[in-house]
Amino acid sequence: MIFIRQKRGIIAILVALSISSIWLFKGYIFPQNMPKAGIALSFDDRYVKEWHLLRPLFRKYNAHVTFYLTQPDSLSSEEWNMLEELSREGHEIACHGAIHTQSIPFVWRNSIKEYFEVEIYPALNTMKKHGYTPTTFAHPGGSQF
Repeated sequence: MIFIRQKRGIIAILVALSISSIWLFKGYIFPQNMPKAGIALSFDDRYVKEWHLLRPLFRKYNAHVTFYLTQPDSLSSEEWNMLEELSREGHEIACHGAIHTQSIPFVWRNSIKEYFEVEIYPALNTMKKHGYTPTTFAHPGGSQF
């Protein structure tokens, strides 16, 4: 019973601190000149030709999207040129892995270290050879979230 009261007390303190920090730092977290709400668009896998065909639609709506690229080592030079064009137009070219394995089951069967060695590092290395240094990663099989 004491443990439950202590736990409730800790939760109450955390909630109070969260609310007060939002109130105290309101000007920093929610600046007056903050842009209006928007929508984050992303596409994944390696449908580079299809993505490239969407360029007029992106321009029409001034949309900038993130393309999560998988299996970059299998792309043709034509597809790399299309990605470069998308990048020049302000779209993010991000990483989605080298072999597109389902991340959660892979890590359960192996390890996070092996996941990085098999899925992430090879994709990043290929992308780097083509001039990209991704700062975001979407793990394959993330639909459970």
